[in-house]
Amino acid sequence: MEEIVTALVKLCQEASSGEVFLLASAALANITFFDTMACEMLLHLNAMKILLAACADKQIVDTPYSRDQVVTILANMSVLDQCASEIIQGNGIPRLIELCRSPTERNNSDSVLVACLVGALKPSFISREKCRNPISFSEISVCVSNTSLL
Repeated sequence: MEEIVTALVKLCQEASSGEVFLLASAALANITFFDTMACEMLLHLNAMKILLAACADKQIVDTPYSRDQVVTILANMSVLDQCASEIIQGNGIPRLIELCRSPTERNNSDSVLVACLVGALKPSFISREKCRNPISFSEISVCVSNTSLL
């Protein structure tokens, strides 16, 4: 499994097109959903920084589907306390909250909203005092009520 995860992270890092990134990140998202050991591997491979750096490149992460995969990976990684701490230290919570609050930032994607909520809430519970602008439960209900999830 480690070889596969390592190869997929490398593909994400060196992706020459949006399609390559999407396929590699989707595979990682699926693996992290079923295997928490993969999340630990991603942490040691510095995958969070690699994925977030890729998101800054609009030529590589060029669709909401690609962003959805990255957010899903981060949400899946957040179940591990060490990963949650990494998300907090990497200033990931404000970005996840921004994505929750702004439908246009997440390209009106409900699946990105759900993944962002999962990713933002777990680390926030671990270290709420470190989160400068935490999302409230009333805000969560507003975010969800403004979607097609209900």
